[in-house]
Amino acid sequence: GDPVAARARGRDHAAVPPIVAQGGERFRVINHRSLADGLLIGEVETIVNDEPQTIAPEFAVCAEVLKQIVAGVGEQHFLTPLQFDDGTWVGNRLAEVLPFPLHEKQRLLELQNSNSRLAELKQILLTQGLLS
Repeated sequence: GDPVAARARGRDHAAVPPIVAQGGERFRVINHRSLADGLLIGEVETIVNDEPQTIAPEFAVCAEVLKQIVAGVGEQHFLTPLQFDDGTWVGNRLAEVLPFPLHEKQRLLELQNSNSRLAELKQILLTQGLLS
């Protein structure tokens, strides 16, 4: 399919490094071209963001894993407010922080259904022995 990406904004941050990127809305690249100076120009289509969704009981264990990760690395590395009861937020954050190849992270983040994303993440966690 067409490449998918997310808009990003720089934010001031007191920690080093001083620039932190904050992801924004997702979009699909419909077409693009490169100008002589290397500037890329293209047409994009916005992908509707996943709606916040109360985490289903069968995926609560994914929120618990994410809580452990946040506690280990520090809240300052995550956008606040922390939303452990939102299945969409939990699935996106887990896909971002777990040590997957970039193409796998991309595939998970492109999924349009947060429960599908959480189901895959839970299976991966079970397969890797991170859940019992």
